[in-house]
Amino acid sequence: RSEPGFTWMGWQQAANYCLQEEVNYEEALGWADTSIQAEEHFANLQTKAQLLDKTGDAKGSKDAMARAMEVATPLELHNHARQLLGQGDVQAALDVFELNAKRNPDTWFVEIGLARGYSAAGQFAKAADYMAKGAEKAPEAQREVYRQMAEQLKKGVAI
Repeated sequence: RSEPGFTWMGWQQAANYCLQEEVNYEEALGWADTSIQAEEHFANLQTKAQLLDKTGDAKGSKDAMARAMEVATPLELHNHARQLLGQGDVQAALDVFELNAKRNPDTWFVEIGLARGYSAAGQFAKAADYMAKGAEKAPEAQREVYRQMAEQLKKGVAI
């Protein structure tokens, strides 16, 4: 017994390992629950949602993911939306990017996320506008890259 066994992260890592390796879902659900009871986070709620989906509990999965979205930080929402884009679920990704912008309007990267979502949806003019806005709010070291992406989008080229 050590301190890592008493934090949410160890239980989360164990549950996520089972999810990634596609083994031991039932026990992994218990570990996810233990992690959540220790400290609720987007990561452990998302893991639980994915495990519930794998075990055929669609409603439980949906409920766990809804709670994950409630507790998510701006960066977690952004990364989740990017993950959805990678899975080809453009509308779901755009919904998450829009939620992030509504909840966190002063966070610089929400416009970048909206630009990525609208680009994936083929709405290049709208994407270019958001990318240009995001470029101005971005850290100095990243501004030029985002400005170039805005120009690319203005030409109708996806990012």
